[in-house]
Amino acid sequence: MPMKKRLFWLSLLVVGSLLFVGCAPRTGGGATAAAASGQDLLVDLPAIVIDFDAEGQATLGGVPVSDLNPSLASLDTMIGPDTIGMFTEHNIQHIQITTTPTGVDILVNGQAVPSIGWDGESLVGAQQLLGLGDEGLALVQGILPQIADIGLGVTLRFPLAQAAEVLPLTVTGEGSAAATSAQAQEEFLAQAGAPARINLPITYASDGSFTIGDFTADELTLLIGAPIESLTLTAEDITRYQGLGLKTLTLTTGADGVRMTLNDAPLPFINWGDGKLAYGLGLALQTGLIGGGDSGDLGALVERLIPIIQTAEVNVQVTFPE
Repeated sequence: MPMKKRLFWLSLLVVGSLLFVGCAPRTGGGATAAAASGQDLLVDLPAIVIDFDAEGQATLGGVPVSDLNPSLASLDTMIGPDTIGMFTEHNIQHIQITTTPTGVDILVNGQAVPSIGWDGESLVGAQQLLGLGDEGLALVQGILPQIADIGLGVTLRFPLAQAAEVLPLTVTGEGSAAATSAQAQEEFLAQAGAPARINLPITYASDGSFTIGDFTADELTLLIGAPIESLTLTAEDITRYQGLGLKTLTLTTGADGVRMTLNDAPLPFINWGDGKLAYGLGLALQTGLIGGGDSGDLGALVERLIPIIQTAEVNVQVTFPE
């Protein structure tokens, strides 16, 4: 069956499901339809709402998911009672995952965390990257160009702590992570005068050795006082990359995130702008995913470092032998 027909029937399946289960406004809903320009395929739907109880049992529209469709029964084991308890303890009330024409948005308690962004060029680049690998990825490779035309979302809701105030699905404006982060970056640049800039051209030889600029690995080890041999590849690695057609790889960072290109073709990027990085790291500290225990000092350090990291302009260019 042609790919577009498969996606058409998939969209009909999702629409049919929404007739029987709960749905809610989707953050970014309508953006996919607004960006459409006569494409054959267009899917732009409200968010499906999945509620979890304290034991991790999932329901859609008040109906257990296992009763709706046996294939959805795995949702009951997706989030266990321990995780639900952690969410309730830290007042994590809902998580939204939604697709837009420019990427995937992930919101926790109404504010975005780092996610994946894309545009038409980067989706083509991802398609080419998958084409370098396993033939089993052919289905995903075929879907990629259509992703920007599909607007879907799911909202996961968790039990509230006693007396907890219900949080909105979207938080914007003063006091939001986006506003706070923008102010912190502005204040840092006013103090520093200019963002940090780092340019690292890494060139590999056929034996896997490398240079950075005009310096060899041994010279750089003496210069910076730390070994960097871990960057060395083997001749077999180089031969494998040559066989895949890999010539250049670049990585750049900026206020909006981390971008990569493969053979000068852009790939989907990590979107950490608009307060996403600060909010995501704050959640990780709050829940003990990083730091652990009393993370007050670490949190203060992270808060100082984030404006430096997000304003830094880092450019790493890796060149392989032809």
